This record gives sequence, C-alpha cells and structure tokens, in this order.
Amino acid sequence: MYEVELLAPAWLDLDAIAEYHRSVVGSRSARKITDKILDALKRLESFPLSCPSVPYVELAEQGYRMLVCGKYVCIYKLIGNVVFIYHIVPADVKTIEHMLSAYYFTADMFIEDDGTVTLSLDEIDLVENGADEHDALMKLAQAILEYSEDYYKDFIYWARGSRKSHLPYVFKSLILNDPEKIGGLIKCRRGEI
Repeated sequence: MYEVELLAPAWLDLDAIAEYHRSVVGSRSARKITDKILDALKRLESFPLSCPSVPYVELAEQGYRMLVCGKYVCIYKLIGNVVFIYHIVPADVKTIEHMLSAYYFTADMFIEDDGTVTLSLDEIDLVENGADEHDALMKLAQAILEYSEDYYKDFIYWARGSRKSHLPYVFKSLILNDPEKIGGLIKCRRGEI
C-alpha cells in the first residue's frame, strides 16, 4: 500500500476548483467534485503506476504521471512509497486529447480464404473479422470502445499485470467515445502467418 500526499500547490488547485463550482453551481457541487477527485486519488494507494506518463518527454523521464478524473487531470510522481500529487488542473476534452495524442493503435491485417478481412490489434489483445477492411476496422473500433468501458468500470480487476499498459489507450477510447474516430487511429499493416 502506498501513501498519497497532496502538496501545497495541489491543495490550492483543489480549493480553486471547489470555489469555482461553489460560485457557478453551489456548495453541493463543490463538495461533490472535490470528493470525486479525492476518491480517484485514493486509487493510487493501490495502483500508483497504473496511470500513463505525462506526454511531455522531459517530465515523463522524471517519472511524472497523470490521473484523469472527469474534467481534471492530477499530475503526480511516485517517490519511494509515497505518491506526491503536484497539481490538479482542469482539462477539457481537447486538452486531454492533446495529452494522449502520442497514442494510436496498430493492427495486423489478414485476408482470409473466403475474402473476409481479419484485424488483430497489437496494443490490446482484440481480433475482429469483417466483410472488408472498413467493416473489420469498424468492428475492431467498437470492440476497443467496449473493452475500454469494461476496463474503466472495473478498474481494480482490469488494471493488473500486463493490462496496466492498456490504460492510456482506454482513456483515449473513452474520451473519443466514437468508433469512427477510434477507427481512424488504427494503423493497419499486412500481417504474415
């Protein structure tokens, strides 16, 4: 078990978030959003390495990671057995999409004897078959989205072992929330048996 410690700047960020919600929506909303963020941070007590590195190379090399919590991103670093929370910043979908822009999908494409197309995803163990490449791509994109929803709903189960590396792809899929957009991120190459 790890200890989670919010540093002074993160507490200030949390106070600013609460004040914003209090002024715009009311005290109940302020309490709800701060509780949601603090509850999300508790997950780091068990899984501090489950979140992706920040997308900025210099910071990623220093061990900084990001936990996405609704409209906010918590920037943190694990040092020993302590997870230090540095900042909690607002992040609209465009900001999060930018942060995850380095992540895309790759799949091997196989033309079957019956003329159908099978796609096998590299990043997550998913395989789909369709009448043609576009059909297989859309089925694979839908499978990615469904997997991502299952992963996020039961995070403690899914974020174990080799599946930890799926997390940035899960976030990317959930943010896009559209099989067409997800399909556009799948780079296909001819597979060999």
